[in-house]
Amino acid sequence: MICDLSAAPHVDLQAAHALAGMANELKLQGVGMQVIEARASVRDMLRGDLQGPDLDEYVEGRLLTTTLEKAQNWARGNAMWPATFGLA
Repeated sequence: MICDLSAAPHVDLQAAHALAGMANELKLQGVGMQVIEARASVRDMLRGDLQGPDLDEYVEGRLLTTTLEKAQNWARGNAMWPATFGLA
């Protein structure tokens, strides 16, 4: 079985574990699985090369924390249609 990840810029931990589990189940049935076109960070995640501080850095680089008020203000400021649109 070939798993093409060319359209996946990122794979999270859950997806990496799911792919590894699927590969193990297929192996038990005598079916091989090959991942192709994975980007460097995805390959590292699937191989298990990212552990400890490297894994922490990978995850932290993809997290965003904010307050609800800041998120609402950002949404209002970047809305395609302001809240007053269409109100009479």
